[in-house]
Amino acid sequence: MLRLLIIAVLLAAVAPVQAARPLIGSQVWFAPGEVDQPEDIDRIFRTLAEHQMPVARVSVVWNYMERAPGQWDFSMYDRIFAAAEKHGVRIVATLWPQAKAPFLTGMPHTEAQLKAGERYLEQVVVRYRKSRALDTWLLINEPGQQPVDDPLAVQRFRAWLQRKYGSIERLNRAWIDPVMVPDREPYRSFDEVTVDPRWFRTHMWPVPPLDWNRFWREHLTWYLRWIADRVRALDPNHPLHVNPIPVTANLAARSLDLPSWRPFLDSLGASGYPSATFFLFRPDRFTLAYAYLLDVVRGSIEPKPAWLTEMPGGNITYAQTRSVYPTPRDLEQWLWVNVGGGAERIIFWILNARWKARETGEFGLLDFLGRPSERLRAASAVARAINENGAFFDSARPVESPVTIILSLDAMALQDQWKSTQYPGRDREAHVQCALGFYEALNELGILVRVKHMHDFDWRARGGRPRLVILPHVTALSSAQAADIEAFVRNGNTVLASGLTGFYDLEGPFWPMQKVFPLEGVLGARPKDLRVVGEQCDVQLMRPRLTLPSHLWVADIEVRGAEVIGRQGEWTTAVRHKAGAGETIWIPSPVGLGAWLGDRKPLAALLKEIAAPFVRESPFRFAAHEPGCLMRVMRNGSTYLTVLVNAGEETRRIRLERPAGLTPRILWGGAASIGAGGSEIAIEPKGTVVALWK
Repeated sequence: MLRLLIIAVLLAAVAPVQAARPLIGSQVWFAPGEVDQPEDIDRIFRTLAEHQMPVARVSVVWNYMERAPGQWDFSMYDRIFAAAEKHGVRIVATLWPQAKAPFLTGMPHTEAQLKAGERYLEQVVVRYRKSRALDTWLLINEPGQQPVDDPLAVQRFRAWLQRKYGSIERLNRAWIDPVMVPDREPYRSFDEVTVDPRWFRTHMWPVPPLDWNRFWREHLTWYLRWIADRVRALDPNHPLHVNPIPVTANLAARSLDLPSWRPFLDSLGASGYPSATFFLFRPDRFTLAYAYLLDVVRGSIEPKPAWLTEMPGGNITYAQTRSVYPTPRDLEQWLWVNVGGGAERIIFWILNARWKARETGEFGLLDFLGRPSERLRAASAVARAINENGAFFDSARPVESPVTIILSLDAMALQDQWKSTQYPGRDREAHVQCALGFYEALNELGILVRVKHMHDFDWRARGGRPRLVILPHVTALSSAQAADIEAFVRNGNTVLASGLTGFYDLEGPFWPMQKVFPLEGVLGARPKDLRVVGEQCDVQLMRPRLTLPSHLWVADIEVRGAEVIGRQGEWTTAVRHKAGAGETIWIPSPVGLGAWLGDRKPLAALLKEIAAPFVRESPFRFAAHEPGCLMRVMRNGSTYLTVLVNAGEETRRIRLERPAGLTPRILWGGAASIGAGGSEIAIEPKGTVVALWK
């Protein structure tokens, strides 16, 4: 096996580059006694091909093949791959090495389960690696889970702690010595360490549970790499993919460190469901949710391709938290937002709804009689429009933005540990919701946004045009990260910091009471006090003159050279500061969350002014704030594509700031939507307009 792993590492960088043109496809479901007959299998692949959806995701379920120990029956899957070859449909094959059952998520709990999973991989990958239909191996379905103290995880956690601390005495000093009322005697060896439920009480010293959380992020990454290494050793010729869940929420709470997967994947996707994973979003924000999901994925895997790996194709009745019916107009809008955002694959769940077992009668693109529904016809129309303009899409790329919103796994982990249901600002999703408030306001200005993880952003890069970074309530920050931020600003860039950014070290110590506040040099100020003000509050700015809705906290600032731009009575509540060749704007109140929960127009006005110097060279943006709207922009040489969506209930007439000399041609949405020589576009309620500009 060591030899196989060495070969896998050497071959990891030679996976083929996939086609750039976005492809639309669907999961198709096959199961013994349910959908397994040759004529049914053939009909499903023929349906996909006829609707210009040449990608089928197929779950290669372990217990459908090994019906008794050591007895493998591949006949159903042989028919599946043969039918896909016949109809020219590419298969994204989902592997299930984690358990001999059709579990949707999870990890092996024991070494024995690992070994069994390895035998499964050897059987499946070797059998289908030469199929002309095979497109991609999907390593495991929907990784992402809360930490579980199973035997394998605890064994590896003890080894992880030994590597981190070096000695049991150092672990005791970190875990037990600072606690006023210790919950146990000091450990005598790492073998004594087990997960203690008392760790997770909100008021407890957070270092042990934060270590457990950080370990589990590495543990999940380790397992995915373990699968990837074995698949590559068996098949070095096909790309590797995975679809984590939920990407639009607290990532640390589900053990997700997406950028750490980049070295062993060839593409990254995600599952996105209005009925489940988009629980932070109202129905009128579902399109925004798909845009944000893809931007998180793109930021985590770039320069490799991003996918949307699961999107519902039909009604959700009982299977998930919300009952939702995605209309054809919804699906068209969600598809175009992903296409315009650079998705290489967009895959529905599911073409043929199941009739027994689980999720019965739900999610299907076909109706209950097995015929194409209005939803399938809508998806097919989008695929046709892409193919008719293949000369553009084959080499098109999303236009990159100089504006970046930063996500912090450390802030997410700390907020998960200290969560409370009292206020949204105390919830585990506070950092994410603050980020979403900024993300939505920027998108409603037509300003493109990058989303990057704190540890995956190049803070020390020099050259290029100046950039704007937003730190939305990044509560946990190390001194090293603060030094990176200061270097970024002094190199000529701008940082907008909000909420309780930098108030805590990664393991909970409170920075404002330390002799050195790590951000003081770059902010020209430090926190002096903090006031709890409740569900709703305002932050008054003097430059620009605005009243920003906020939430829960307002801080008083000790000025150390910064310019005061906000006051509340005797308190200083916002400052700007020049540092080197750059600048910072510091508003230590969760104004992003205030915008997300309430009125986002004031925050949009602030962002329009702050972002103006950075987006002057951007080819397209809105002339004004357009609530409920967003835009995607792609480029191929001197030709551009804009995707404009209106998720609201009223027609919007959007004036564009755009390059002179370009003439639009409508690909989607009706020619009557263009006015004022191409500078004004009318979008009906729930409408989508796609234009090609030459």
